[in-house]
Amino acid sequence: METNLGTTDRLMRASIGILVLVGVLISPVDVFTLPALYYGAIVVGIIALLNSMTGMCIVFRLIGVSTCPLTSKEHE
Repeated sequence: METNLGTTDRLMRASIGILVLVGVLISPVDVFTLPALYYGAIVVGIIALLNSMTGMCIVFRLIGVSTCPLTSKEHE
């Protein structure tokens, strides 16, 4: 897979993912009060972390955006 996320974008996504997951853990909102918000935040946090680890964003690929400064030939 070709990466389409630059270093700054990956760091921001990792930070956001960690903050969202920590926020879910320390939040007074629990799974029984607002389950959609609770599980939705967990999914968003995990997706942000996975994007930062793999360096690829599916949405960016679909719309043709890349924040990675390297060209595809430099990846090979």
